[in-house]
Amino acid sequence: MSRFVILLFGLLINLSLKAQEFSFAPKENYTYVYSIDSSEAAQYFFKKKTPEFQTKIDSFIYQRPSLAPGYYVLASYFEPHIKYEVIHVPFVFIQVKAFNDLVQI
Repeated sequence: MSRFVILLFGLLINLSLKAQEFSFAPKENYTYVYSIDSSEAAQYFFKKKTPEFQTKIDSFIYQRPSLAPGYYVLASYFEPHIKYEVIHVPFVFIQVKAFNDLVQI
């Protein structure tokens, strides 16, 4: 009787482990958002030094989240290397509209 209970228990554990296959996992790569300060951004833009990814803010698959003003690194992993992009979110957006050669700010 105890062998039957152990066999049944082992079978239930085995089936529960195989219940969720990896096929349900998303196939797209995540993009991670890291915050950098202005001195690291200046070193990247002027000296082409790779920024350090230390302060993770967010991650996304499809749509970029709205970010507060500042400098950010968007990093994603594509085999066999990491692709990163340094972006600047400005404090003010200026729109210029022109209609019949009249410029409005």
